[in-house]
Amino acid sequence: MGKKHEALTSPTLFYCFLDFAIGTGTSPFTYIVPAPVVAQTLAECHQAWLALPGAKSQPHNDSEFRRFLPDYSHLRMAKYEDGWLAPYREAWGLLQPSG
Repeated sequence: MGKKHEALTSPTLFYCFLDFAIGTGTSPFTYIVPAPVVAQTLAECHQAWLALPGAKSQPHNDSEFRRFLPDYSHLRMAKYEDGWLAPYREAWGLLQPSG
């Protein structure tokens, strides 16, 4: 994803991320994630990544590229460890119009 996705926060915009579950013996499934959640996650996790040293202890270079992952435990952010996306797994009901 890109830096621009950090600014896309419309409450009527959703992302559908398909997990092919390769090698797990499980069928593919989808995460339905509201844009504000994606935007916040990308911003927070990118900043955490920038703050960590690289493989040779050098600073990371900022870029337009962002990664949306089901597990950010490598960033030492408990909020985004494995399982944080569980509430959005097959959450098709989020797409129902309110009212």
